[in-house]
Formats: sequence, C-alpha cells, structure tokens
Amino acid sequence: MIDFGYALERKLLSKAVQILEKAEKEDKSAENESNWKSLGKVALEQKNLQVAERCYAAIGDVAKLK
Repeated sequence: MIDFGYALERKLLSKAVQILEKAEKEDKSAENESNWKSLGKVALEQKNLQVAERCYAAIGDVAKLK
C-alpha cells in the first residue's frame, strides 16, 4: 500500500487504480474500500471522471457512479 500512497500523493491516478485492482484480487478488505473512496475523491477533484467512475463502481456507490 506504500505504492498506492505514493501514487495518490503524486496524483498518478491510473497507477493508483492498477495498484488497487491488484490488491482487490488478492484481498477484499475494508482498507481497500477506504482506498477506493480516497482515490475517487482525488479523481473528482482532478476532474478525472473515468477514474472516479471506476472507484465508485468498485465500492458499489451507484449514486456517485452516475
């Protein structure tokens, strides 16, 4: 998760998605959901709607997904 933190801090959103997708395959934990939420928030701030959509789909937030 150090790599995820670094990618998020540097606004490397695509890289952060890749890291979380890999982590999601290995382990479904509450930490992953929290990370998806954090990434979704940053993606919206950066107006990267494609990444934001992926984040909210991962956590099942249909309202924000739309």
